[in-house]
Order: sequence, then structure tokens, then C-alpha cells
Amino acid sequence: MCGLTQDRSLLGPDAGHKASTSVPAVSSLLKTYAVTVEDDAVNRNRTEARRRARAKPFDPVWLRADFTRLIDSLSLSPSEEHFLRSRWLEYLIWMESAAQRTRFRYYTLRCIIAVGAVIVPALVSLNVVGAAKAAILWVTFAVSLVAGISTALDGFFHLGDRWRHYRARVEELKAEGWDYFELAGEYADAHDHNEAFPAFEANVQGLLAQEVKEFIAEIARAPESDQTPKPGQ
Repeated sequence: MCGLTQDRSLLGPDAGHKASTSVPAVSSLLKTYAVTVEDDAVNRNRTEARRRARAKPFDPVWLRADFTRLIDSLSLSPSEEHFLRSRWLEYLIWMESAAQRTRFRYYTLRCIIAVGAVIVPALVSLNVVGAAKAAILWVTFAVSLVAGISTALDGFFHLGDRWRHYRARVEELKAEGWDYFELAGEYADAHDHNEAFPAFEANVQGLLAQEVKEFIAEIARAPESDQTPKPGQ
């Protein structure tokens, strides 16, 4: 008791008052933090809801929400669910985004090339004199330059091949996923999704491995001029 009394005396006469007043302050800070976290969660939910409302069918946001609901409805183990979300769904969403993005770029460049192929001969055929002739020459040069650059970019990036590659592979992943969800096709004999999962996992891994091989062989192949001839060729 003497030691305790001495310790309190060392803290001073205001120690108890300060401790009692600090408790409400800490409690107030915790309440403020909790309200802030709750508001952030509400704002994120509202933002996600607005994104889903604006999402069109088959765009990445819509697909993610649609397939997430399907995955949530299945009775799978944590590792199986993780594979579905991380390996199958994320790769499918990335592939869908790549297909749509590449299609837009491919169509844009092809339209520029087609329009330039029509405009340039028409401009060249014009018989004008004076200041208009110089303007026509510069316009012809600009259109030719833009069309030429578009042709070079399309040939370098193989946008048409990329778009067709991504579209074919993502549709294969979708078809495999729907067969698994509906227990149809190869999975028709399975009693539930747990029994069908090993075959589904093997098929998805095979599709992704085949996709990588095809991309390297067909899309990312080195130009013929960059291929070093082997000895004896």
C-alpha cells in the first residue's frame, strides 16, 4: 500500500483527472474513425453499384459481377474457389478486356487506312492552281502520312491477329466455365461441382497453356528479317 501511495504521489495530484478526461477523448476518436471507415465502405459500394448500373452486357464489369454471383452460389472448398476467382475469372476478364481494346484499335487503324486510300487519289486528281494548290499538297501529304503510319502500326502490332486470338480464347474459357457451372458436356456425369472440379481445373490449365503457345508462335513471332539463319541453311 505504501508503494502504491508513493507511486500515486509521484504522478501528481492531476494524474487521475487527466486519465479520466483522456478516456472520453480516445472513445470519441475511435467513434470518429469507425464512422469514417463506414462512410468509405458506403461510398465504395455506391461507386461499385453505379459502375454496375452503367455496365453493358458482356463488358468486363458486367462479366465480373455475373460470374461472381455464380461462383458465390457454388459449394466449393477455399482452394477451389480461389482457383475459380484467381485463375479462371481473372484471366477471362483480362482476355475480354484485351479483345475489346484490340478490336477498337484495329478498327480505328483500318478505318484510317481505308479512308486515306480513298482521299489521297481524289486529292491528287484535283487540278487546282494558286494558293489552293499548295494547301492541297499539304493536305495530301498529311493524309498520306497518317495512313502510312496507321498501316505500319497495324502491321507491327498484328492487331487483327491479336483481336481474333483474344476473342477465340476468351470464348473458349467462357464455354468451359458454363459447362462446369451447368454440369453439362464433359461434366454431365458428375454429381456435383466438387466432383467435376479436377477435370475443370485440368481443362482450364490446358487452355491457358495452349493460349500462351499460340500467342508466342503466331502473334509475338519475330519478323523474318530478325530470324538468324542456322548453320547449314
